[in-house]
Amino acid sequence: MLHSKIKIGLSLSSFNHPVMTSTSSIGLCNLNLIGFLDLLETRLGVNSKAISFTTRLVDYLYCLERTDNPNAFYQASYKKDPFAVARKLLLWRDELYMSGWTGSFGVKDNLTKRLLDIETIETLAQKEVAPSVGQRFQYVVSRLKKDSIFISEIELQDELGHFPPLVQKVITATGAEITHFDGLKPTASVDTDLERLQNILINPNIDIEFSNDGSVLLIETDEASASHNLTAQIIAAEYTTNNQEDMSVICETDGHIVDEALETIGLPRAGFTQNSSWRPVFQVMPLSMELLWDPVNPAKILQFLTNPVCPLPGRVRYPLGNVMAQTPGLGSDAWNERIEKILDKEDDKKDQNKIETDIKFWIEHQRYDPELGAPVADIITRLNAVSKWLGNMMALFADLPEQSLYAIAKGQTEDLLSAVIRLENYNDGCLGRDHIRRLIDDIRGVGAPVIDRQAGLADEINPLTNYQEPGSVMRTADTMIWNGLNGDHGLRVKDWSDAEISALEDNGIFYLSDNTGLERLRRQRSKPVLNAKSRLILVAPKDRSSDHAIWTQILCKCKGVQILSEIEVKEQLNISTQETEPLDLPKKQREWQLPKSANIPAKDYSSYSSLDKFIFKPHQWVLNYAAKIRSGSLLITNEGNLLKGNLAHRLIETYLDEHPNLQIVDLTNIADWTDTALLDLIEKEGATLLEEGA
Repeated sequence: MLHSKIKIGLSLSSFNHPVMTSTSSIGLCNLNLIGFLDLLETRLGVNSKAISFTTRLVDYLYCLERTDNPNAFYQASYKKDPFAVARKLLLWRDELYMSGWTGSFGVKDNLTKRLLDIETIETLAQKEVAPSVGQRFQYVVSRLKKDSIFISEIELQDELGHFPPLVQKVITATGAEITHFDGLKPTASVDTDLERLQNILINPNIDIEFSNDGSVLLIETDEASASHNLTAQIIAAEYTTNNQEDMSVICETDGHIVDEALETIGLPRAGFTQNSSWRPVFQVMPLSMELLWDPVNPAKILQFLTNPVCPLPGRVRYPLGNVMAQTPGLGSDAWNERIEKILDKEDDKKDQNKIETDIKFWIEHQRYDPELGAPVADIITRLNAVSKWLGNMMALFADLPEQSLYAIAKGQTEDLLSAVIRLENYNDGCLGRDHIRRLIDDIRGVGAPVIDRQAGLADEINPLTNYQEPGSVMRTADTMIWNGLNGDHGLRVKDWSDAEISALEDNGIFYLSDNTGLERLRRQRSKPVLNAKSRLILVAPKDRSSDHAIWTQILCKCKGVQILSEIEVKEQLNISTQETEPLDLPKKQREWQLPKSANIPAKDYSSYSSLDKFIFKPHQWVLNYAAKIRSGSLLITNEGNLLKGNLAHRLIETYLDEHPNLQIVDLTNIADWTDTALLDLIEKEGATLLEEGA
């Protein structure tokens, strides 16, 4: 087998532009920790089945249910929110395994009740919960003692001591030659501000005097949006000066906005991505679950019907959406009449039956109390239907970018289906609305990137290299632009006390020390600065929450450094701007004069509200009733006082229809009739009044 060389880094997850991979060779790859683990498992022939965190969470929750420990430290919280408790305990458990825990404690002398309770749960969880990343690394270590993985060299992009202790063991156990990428050395020209700054990062004990020679630019914009536009303009200016310049841009957040700004001024995108769980295809499964609950929720039904993608065809859902916007509820005369019209337009009887069946399945189905929950069997049926529809859509978009979105949505649906099946014995075979919502939130995560926003290429200019984490910078660049500098979160506070850390170390479980963590952060933040050869440009908005550590260090250590405004940097870099004349707003007109050719037909009758507009607001009357300009169907327009007035009219009409002879009406029965008829009417035509907070 080919012996390979690999590069491993804690932050190696950034995009490499296609034309930048020309230096790659066979058997060489760049990996983060998960990629490293996957490679080792593949070489050892022990590939782990992909198990979602939500599936593991449900399995762990089931272990908590069966753990007979009424005095456990988490019991009070567990009674209030079992899912939140299970999630936190599972995260702690995964951290422990990543730090070397084997599932039990050999030395129990100084263990706290919290650790002992976690050990009690683990007697079940170790057998029933899918392995965590830490458990997978531990198994790999045991196999490396006797099996070869044919890796000749491992180049570390970070210090070996900065990796988690368990990963350090794995790297050493591979038997490969371990080398280090020397990225912490000055690369700038001698006697420049950039070289002086790089020396400070290597030796923080010195101070320097800045000459403001332009090799280091600190720029403040009034707001974040201005910093993104300015970054794009700076890139354009640098290309104007030297179109073959090797340039890198770092955006820890909002990189996709910088890409949009680049595209606006005619430059290729750098290739930043923004994940989102709100893309239309990801809404189908959550909305189908929201429709399970009683009372009817017109807003959710309208969202389901008007979502750009939906199991119901457009010729069915859009007309129904219009009715839902006007008469928010199910079963009204308008609703039933619209369904009849939809069915009448279908020539094929099979198509009619299918549409009628689909409407009943997706919209007019049985609903359940959100607190008591819906039967797991019904939830499974609904999820299977969503999954089948998504699979059909994947086939329609074969070999197109949209297919990946449907594949992700189908995967999320199947993850939820797997979790629901595992919870079949939970809560008497029913799952409440809060349980389903919590599972969906865990499964959807951060979503997926936009499918048509890849990096671009242009003739005669070098492509940009983009980084979303400063620690992932692994090559030098002539110009390094760091956009949107903001105070980062620094070290995460450990969940364990000092006494617990000491007890864990007695059991061979080690966490990185705070000093090691801080040094790792310092080195990762320094990489962009140290890999800039000619110019470093830092762009930060004034409305940032706090200063970035690099920004603060420059201000403290570099005497005489200037912070440039947006106007000043444009002058210094010769960024041309063109002023635009503001357009005047149209002047107010007291009267509108319609042309003589405009013909407004007379109406047989008018409601009070239309007469009120006709007399006091004639322009509104013309727009609403003559021109028929109304609010769109994406919003429920019949609500508030208008809805209440319409319901009152409909209630009186219904009573008169049922009691045509008022001479013989029993007045004592009107109140009882009203209570019954009004509730039925609200469910059919005013269900918004049944929503929470209405």
